[in-house]
Order: sequence, then structure tokens, then C-alpha cells
Amino acid sequence: MRRRRLPQHRHRRLQTLHHRRRLAIAGCKPCITAADCDDKNACTTESCDAGVCHNTAIAGCKPCITAADCDDQNACTTKSCGAGVCSNGTIPGCILCTTTADCDDQDACTQDLCTAGACQHTPLANCSAPLVEICGDCIDNDGNGLTDFEDPACCSGHVQRFTMELKRGRIRGRGVTSRLRLRSILARAGMSDVDPKKQDVFLQIRPEGGADVLCARVPAAKFMHKHRVFKFWDHKHLVASAQGIDDMRIKVRRDGSLRFRTTAKHAQMMGPQSDRVEITVGFLDPAGVAASNQCSAVTKAFRTSHHGALITP
Repeated sequence: MRRRRLPQHRHRRLQTLHHRRRLAIAGCKPCITAADCDDKNACTTESCDAGVCHNTAIAGCKPCITAADCDDQNACTTKSCGAGVCSNGTIPGCILCTTTADCDDQDACTQDLCTAGACQHTPLANCSAPLVEICGDCIDNDGNGLTDFEDPACCSGHVQRFTMELKRGRIRGRGVTSRLRLRSILARAGMSDVDPKKQDVFLQIRPEGGADVLCARVPAAKFMHKHRVFKFWDHKHLVASAQGIDDMRIKVRRDGSLRFRTTAKHAQMMGPQSDRVEITVGFLDPAGVAASNQCSAVTKAFRTSHHGALITP
């Protein structure tokens, strides 16, 4: 029987398939995604089409050879070249600048310069920065003998500082603690904007011209407010910064006057070794702006009772 001859176009197709099979590379696998086609060349794009990789040159692209090829004109990035690919990482703390004025770090003991678009702060030899009072930490930071609201740096002028009228006071030392009772008018007017729900309240006591024997801080979050009266209770002494204060009440009247009362059975203070005592009540601005703090203070002569307590009147 005579064998039937295939049409010419089918014959050519079979020849092509046979030729491709003969050219197959041992171990070669067709691609599935573009990631299979990575040729490690930063200047080509990779794609996978019907199992065949295509690596297309990016017009105008030149792979880097050294880090110098990766300069992005940004003084606050690192430059590196790896496998022909540039990497530019952000330098932590680096500040871009155009002039030295952009680099002022508010530190009197550093020389500030703008170099190659980035700020540099060089420590100055034998420099001592002026000490600054930090309001609200119960520390005499600037060493002038005045702490927090006693210091004009934290409370000064007629807008901030008011004269306290101490109506009744009693301080009785009991070793390292003291019984304390104070009742006063902090201001007759001008303090109607005081809000202990937003402002931490400080009570500072010291002998005239001496160091603090008490600096108590009652956080704003610990006050309750009802009928224009702000109240704080801590009979279990859970608020360490209150220094043993049992309760504190602040009443803001509609006329702008401010009344204050506090008691403690075991205030963390020794009795002042003087019959003249300075008492300061301060209200710390929640934003930390010293010029917005308010305080009331008085230096009062106390007398000693037959029980050994300092009392007034």
C-alpha cells in the first residue's frame, strides 16, 4: 500500500517542533512569573510570556559600578552600589540645610554649621552651658536656691504670680513626716481660668531663705470636678508625687477668686526650722509653656503652740 504524503504546511510544522526538541537545554525550566527571569541586570525589565523569559533593556539606563554612581544629591542619604543596583538609605538624625541658620540646636556649647547640605554640630572645648530651671520636676536646676514655682523662671509678673492670703495654717513635725493643714485664698481675682483637671497642681513649703521641705505634685488626672470645686483624695497614699497629701480642694468662684485647702496626716516633710515660712501653690501649663504657668505665694510668720506645732494665725 502506498504511503500517503502529508500536506506541505503540516510537514514544515512537524519539522519545526522536531528542531525545537533537539535544541532543548538540559535542566531548563520554563518561567511562570517575571521573577523567574531575573538576570541580575539593573538595566533590564523582566517578563514571562508563555513560559519564555524576555529581558528588555531600559533606555538610557546604566548599571552602577561604584557608590559614586549612586549620588542622589541628598546629603542625608547613604550611597551604595550592589550588583549594579544603587541603594540610598536615610541617615538617622540627619537634618538637611541650606544655611547655617537652619542648624541651630539651641545648645550654647556646640558650633552649628551647614556643610554640603547637612547640619553638623561640633562640641566646643571648655564650654559650660548656662543652667536652666525646669518647671515641674521639684529640682532647683539652675542652682539659684529657688525651685519650680518659687523661681521667676517658672512664675513671675503680675499676670502669673498672685499674693496668697493664708487664713489658717498648721504644721507639726513628727520626725520625717508632718501633720499639715492649710486654708487660704490664692487670689481675689484674675485666676478664673485655672483648671486643675488640665493643670498639675504643686504645693511647695520652705523656711524663708531656705530649701524646700515639701514639693508635692498632684497630677491633673487625679482631680474630680463638681460645682466649681476641684477635689483630690488620696488617703491610701497611692499617688507618690503627692508626698503624703491626703486631700486637696480648690474652688474657683465666679468673681475670679480662688480658694485652696489641703490636709495631710503624714506629709513627707520635716517641720521647717524657722518661724517664717514661704508657701507656694503653682499650676503647671499642660503645654509646658512657662509663661502660661500661674502661682500664688506668701511668706508668713508662724508661732509655736504649746504642742510644738507651727500655727497661724
